[in-house]
Amino acid sequence: RWPLAETLTSAPEVAYRNRLAEALSLESPDKIASSYVYMSASGMQQLVKLVVNHMLSRPLAGYGIELGAGCGLLSAVVAKNPEVQGILALEICENMARLVIPKISRWILNRESLKVVPVIGSFDDIRLPDASLDFAIEIDSFHHSGNLEYTLCETARVLKSGGFLICLDRCHQNSVTDAEVEQMLNQVYSREFLIGNHYPPDTVLTRRQNGEHEYRMFEWERAFKASGFRIVKTFQFDKAISARVALKGLLSVLPAALRPGLRL
Repeated sequence: RWPLAETLTSAPEVAYRNRLAEALSLESPDKIASSYVYMSASGMQQLVKLVVNHMLSRPLAGYGIELGAGCGLLSAVVAKNPEVQGILALEICENMARLVIPKISRWILNRESLKVVPVIGSFDDIRLPDASLDFAIEIDSFHHSGNLEYTLCETARVLKSGGFLICLDRCHQNSVTDAEVEQMLNQVYSREFLIGNHYPPDTVLTRRQNGEHEYRMFEWERAFKASGFRIVKTFQFDKAISARVALKGLLSVLPAALRPGLRL
């Protein structure tokens, strides 16, 4: 456990997720993964394989950290690599680190589950020496940062020379306007969402109040550059769709006169 400010632990996105984590801890590991990360273990393994094959010049190895680990599925899958000696699963929600991450680690790693070390703390205050880690990873975590440049500076500080960050996160096109960003952040969660995520059902909560941010590509690039990182590669990953859905999409953009025969 690393020190956390009271303002962080009492924030809605932390306090409410602690309630969610307590409920999740009673579920099976596959149910936790599918409901929290919206991904199966095999799906996460496939994603990590794609990242390693397409984005890295060498396999993951040594000691690393997952920043904003959530249920810890990414940490556990990365730790399956025999060249990875250990990984810190850093998570701000105590119940997630205490109850959920160990359960997921045992599910994925069995006897090697101790390669994943849950840590309660903030990715803006990493209590490690400078240049102490070989790699850092995150998935859908950094868009919760209130100051991307600060978060990335702290990440860069703990990486060794030649170390790298794998950032798997949402990114809007630069054409998205400030007004559109405001509209997204001011959206109020539905009662169904609140109940499904174990939030108080009568709470009026906006996405902004829940710690969300909608960063565009130029904002990501600006923060990486200011923090001393060099962007090596960027990729857009999309969920696979069936051939039928793909063909229907293709037909929809063809001239109307051609569609009936091609549909057959």
